[in-house]
Amino acid sequence: MMLKMNKRILICFAVMISILMVSAFNWVGAEEKKSEPQSGTTTNTQEQGQSKDSKKSDSTDEKGTKSDDVPITDVEVQGQKDGSADSGYQTDTANVGPLGEQSQQDTPYSVNVTSGEMLENQQADSVSAALKYNPTVSNGSGSNTVGGGTSFTIRGFTSSTMMIDGMRTDLNGPPIEDKERIEVLNGAAGFLYGISNPGGIINYVLKRPTDYPLAKVTIGNYGGNQNYFHSDFGGPIDHDGKFGYRLNALYVKKGETEVENEQHGRRLVSAAFDWHPAPDQLFTFDYSHFDSEIEQGDNIFTIGTGVTAIPAAPDASKNYMPSYSTAKDSYDRYGLGYTKDINDIFSFRSAIRYNDETRYRHRASIALTDDDGDFTMSRNYYNTEATTTQGYSFMDAQFRTGLMSHTMTFGFSEDYTTTLYAYPYKTGKVTYTGTNNIYDPSDWPDDKSGDTVGDPDKPTAKTRYTSTLLGDKIAFNQQWSVFLGINRVGLDVKSWSYNTSGVSTVQPENEKNALTPAASLTYKINPEMTSYISYIESLQAGPTVASAYANAGEVLDPYRSKQQEIGLKTQLGGLNVNTALFRIEKANAYADAVTNIYSEDGQEVHMGLELTATGKMSQNFTLTGGFTLLKAEITEASDAEQIGNTPFGVPEKIARLYMEYAFPTIAGLVLTGGLSYTGQEWVDSSNHETLAIPEVVTGDIGVRYRRPCYGHDVILRLNVKNVTNKNYWTSTGGGSLGLGDPRTISFSVEIPLL
Repeated sequence: MMLKMNKRILICFAVMISILMVSAFNWVGAEEKKSEPQSGTTTNTQEQGQSKDSKKSDSTDEKGTKSDDVPITDVEVQGQKDGSADSGYQTDTANVGPLGEQSQQDTPYSVNVTSGEMLENQQADSVSAALKYNPTVSNGSGSNTVGGGTSFTIRGFTSSTMMIDGMRTDLNGPPIEDKERIEVLNGAAGFLYGISNPGGIINYVLKRPTDYPLAKVTIGNYGGNQNYFHSDFGGPIDHDGKFGYRLNALYVKKGETEVENEQHGRRLVSAAFDWHPAPDQLFTFDYSHFDSEIEQGDNIFTIGTGVTAIPAAPDASKNYMPSYSTAKDSYDRYGLGYTKDINDIFSFRSAIRYNDETRYRHRASIALTDDDGDFTMSRNYYNTEATTTQGYSFMDAQFRTGLMSHTMTFGFSEDYTTTLYAYPYKTGKVTYTGTNNIYDPSDWPDDKSGDTVGDPDKPTAKTRYTSTLLGDKIAFNQQWSVFLGINRVGLDVKSWSYNTSGVSTVQPENEKNALTPAASLTYKINPEMTSYISYIESLQAGPTVASAYANAGEVLDPYRSKQQEIGLKTQLGGLNVNTALFRIEKANAYADAVTNIYSEDGQEVHMGLELTATGKMSQNFTLTGGFTLLKAEITEASDAEQIGNTPFGVPEKIARLYMEYAFPTIAGLVLTGGLSYTGQEWVDSSNHETLAIPEVVTGDIGVRYRRPCYGHDVILRLNVKNVTNKNYWTSTGGGSLGLGDPRTISFSVEIPLL
């Protein structure tokens, strides 16, 4: 029955998208036959340098500009793919690791971009909210970011590899308000990013100085009592435009969320400066300070051995945490960059960054004990700090050899991280007697033991990642090109474990170097359609064995993954449609039932199909969404019962659909809404397919209104997430469950000052 329901929902999504696409093409044909140019009217697209043959209008778009309610023609889309609502949130380019900014149309990888304007219009206050309508990403932790951080699954693999401007970050839930866009590179990326998860990379692109004066403030509420103020200023500093700045500031008052007694507070200051000493040189500097505090958060449930069937999800608006539960994060980032066009062939770019992150937890761990929803709780606290120094230097070259043109990149990058903990921290661990129940929760007793954790001063790990690469894109003509690359990836991990008294034990050093190749063939069928086939490998850092196993503290060797992918990228009218077929092989790890030693053994294979669509069906109708179909299977394992099973925490079906409609009769009024579907997931960490959480569909609605006021466009936004207030489980990918967000109402007013 569940399988049939899965198919029905996916068929509905496919039929809906197909109908909309066919309708768009029919509208294009009909309007080309009947419409005649009108004089005296200029559309937005014409103002941006579009063809004078672009269609004229008798209705209004979001900004009140006259335009027909007809599909955007190919000519009208060109030149305005800036991520704005007017462009259908389409973007022309994306950062592809050390290769820099590349055309999305011609990149032989699956890359999805969530633009800054879409983040603003959805009022995204977290990474989970920002990527909600990315059909290739599954969020496993909802808004619960207190424990191990936000958990994402890409192509069936839990991905914790996050970047800021192409350099990795360990920040737990980075702020969204100072980001220009979020880029998701799906699949293995060892050549591009060195040590990384095989599922994909999430890259946050910082807002940079603008070449025009910018000043706006936003006042609103993220849900519950989370009132906030956000300012965004930028522009040239001097008359010649050699100096530019961008300054973002955010204050979210610590207030109760839609979850009872759960309080969130955030503060951010983010600055970026550019200096052009000459037309061919650029110096950049960026700094940010971010801190957050969450009280009584983290509704994450581990699954006990007495659970034989996952109980129905309880009320997500209730709080199951004790009152003392607290999480505090603080983050400082300093960055410098330099680029130089040396001559017509060579250019150079380099950057260095220093990060300092502290994380304090005084939290509870909840464990389900049976099928009726009973649970127990234990308490622990810790204090940790991680400092990272990272940098890169790359030389780019563009030249010809005979009939072939080359775009070559050579360079290196390095990350060095020191992680410190405060010890002894286990002295504060308390296991409470008795049980509670998720359907009728009662207050836990106050914590009387006191918090004795000190400052983080004992190193637990020193990690060094290195990457030295050479890549060359060779174009034979305007249609055919190949890319060949090789990366020498290095990993060096030194680690220490501590007993309850704070006495350390040095673990064996884990050092390994490996070559990760990449190759692709691209065929440009026409200017608006590109096909590709690619092969790439990745190296993933081996896990540190948990305390429950006989070899606790040991760091396993890195995992190697291999990926093959074939894809097609095309512009269909006003829609950008991308499809990709992929196959990924990844090594596995397990605990021996006899020796209780956790070690690398086995393999899992993930094969899938992705389809994404972003753009405008008509001048008034915007669509973004798609689906992922995945077949994930354990192909090798010491436990024969696991072979052929689906790994836990892997949704094999994902579908997302987000839409906007600009009313033609009411200038500036836009109706928004979306549906999100995630298929069934197995959640038993034994991979025996005995425990599962069901599929879930949630919906959002919203409205946006742009109104001229004293010469400026003021924007009012209202969004209702999970409009039906559905209670549902999510999988964190680690044998634990999270609760999905309850219904959340957010609103804001954006006021331009210039």
